[in-house]
Order: sequence, then structure tokens, then C-alpha cells
Amino acid sequence: MQVMDSATPPTGPAQARVDVVERPAWRSDGIVWAIIALVLIGASLGVLFVLPESIVWILLVPVLAGVLILSSLVVVPPGESRVIEFFGRYVGTVRFSGLSAVIPFAARRRVSLRVRNFETSALKVNDASGNPIEVGAIVVWQVVDAAKAVYAVDDYEQFLAIQSEAALRHIATSHPYDTGRAETSLRGSTDVVAAELADEVAQRAGVAGVQIIEVRISHLA
Repeated sequence: MQVMDSATPPTGPAQARVDVVERPAWRSDGIVWAIIALVLIGASLGVLFVLPESIVWILLVPVLAGVLILSSLVVVPPGESRVIEFFGRYVGTVRFSGLSAVIPFAARRRVSLRVRNFETSALKVNDASGNPIEVGAIVVWQVVDAAKAVYAVDDYEQFLAIQSEAALRHIATSHPYDTGRAETSLRGSTDVVAAELADEVAQRAGVAGVQIIEVRISHLA
């Protein structure tokens, strides 16, 4: 992960972005490592009372090894991912569903990969003809790059909501509410307007690792 030099003048959005791309994190079969950890700890406790007191400290080695292994285990349900961060450094993303072993003591951030949707608030704007209207939309979306979702923006859900409303406001002011001519209108060209809206939201949300599946106007008055 690289951040642009602070001395670089902020001449555009690219100069302020965090340059990070999702990559697979190192992982191993968590079930195997869990069994190894339990065997190490269980065996150490089993021989605790038969060893001489002078060498009991030797048991600390397998016990600490078992604790280290247990700290590396992570459970990832289907439709989710874990962004792995080790001492402030992004080391990869785990998308494998089930129990995995990763770098011990690493931070794990949950990012859902499921398809989600939300409805924008009803915005009061003026259409291309200057008429006041109310418009709202439903946005269907999915995270496709968990690393960008975590590091490129502060809160990717809030970022998407604000950018969706900004795109909706721009599209709504670019077309008239209705027209009797062949001109594109918000009311008479719903498919065309929806496609334009989806494209604009996708351009705005791409920096956050979000893919826009569909955007439809849900309220128009």
C-alpha cells in the first residue's frame, strides 16, 4: 500500500488516493492447525504432573506454540471476506469460506461480499426545465475489492450513499421531468435514465472497490 507524497500538490483526486489493490493473503488449513494446537496444549497439561519441578518450564514452549497457532485462526462465513492487517500493513484478503490459519496476531477486518441495496432519500431538485421535483433511487451494489473498501475511503457504505445521491441529483437536473417530444425525460425514458444513473454512480463508487449492479428511480413526483 502506497500513499502519495504529502509534498505533492493536491491538483486532483488521484494525488490524494490510497494506492491499494486486493490480493490473496497467505492462509493454510485451519482445521489441521487447530488440531496441532490442541494436541500441543493437551499434551503439555497431560505431562505437567509427571515431570520434575526443575524442568516444568519446558512445557511453556509447546503451550506458547499452541496459543500462537490459535491466535492465527479465523472463521470466514460464505459471502464474507477478511482483510488481514499486520502491524499496520495490509498483507492480503482471505475469501476462503471456513476455518483458516493466517499470520498470528494480525488484525482482521470483516467485509461483506454479498449483494446489498439501499434507497436514497427523496431529493428536492429542479429538473432541466427548472421545475421543482422530488426524486429517489434504489441502488443495488456489491463489494468486489475488499482492500479498497477498507483503505481507499473512510467508510465505504457512507461514501456510496453520498455519492449515489450526488449522481442522482446531477442526472435529475440534466433531464426534464416530462416532455411530449422525443427528448429524453425522467418520466418517459426510465430505462435510459436508469442506465445513465448506474454509469455515473459506478464511476464515483469505483474508488471504494464497489461494483454497481443496478440503479433504478424509485420515487419521482
